[in-house]
Amino acid sequence: MIALAAAARHAAAIAPAELRPALAEHAREETEHINLWGDFRQALAGDAAAEPLDPTLRCAAAWAGSPTRGLPETLGVLYAIESAQPAIAATKLDGLSRFYSVGDRDATEYFRVHAVRDVEHARDIRSQLAGLLSHTAPEGVLHGADAALAANWDLLTGVDRAVRG
Repeated sequence: MIALAAAARHAAAIAPAELRPALAEHAREETEHINLWGDFRQALAGDAAAEPLDPTLRCAAAWAGSPTRGLPETLGVLYAIESAQPAIAATKLDGLSRFYSVGDRDATEYFRVHAVRDVEHARDIRSQLAGLLSHTAPEGVLHGADAALAANWDLLTGVDRAVRG
């Protein structure tokens, strides 16, 4: 969540003036959503002080990116994440309720918000990309999306390995 907010802030900082307000608003929202994730973690008695797994650190670094990452690549990262989130959030809501009896509004609000709001975020980023790609080659966008998704799979594999021992 922190890395996604960082990517959105970076996009807003380097975007042309016409894209900056929407991206800044996106960054603001993602920063607020960090607390929603904290509510979920707290409801499951997660340890906020626990050291992140190496795949988690690699995923966060790939999502947040470097200060020199360009706008096409950063929007590619954001789009890859945001376009997948609604379905992922809906699936997690269902699983949390069905398999773990987690239904408390505070515990699940992060997923409820992302099941809906990220449809709009993905639409907005897709529109921004369409304008950008009218005068920019797509390689940066594709590289960003590929890097974000590869890092996410690495994260999921790492969590699976940690759980299975």
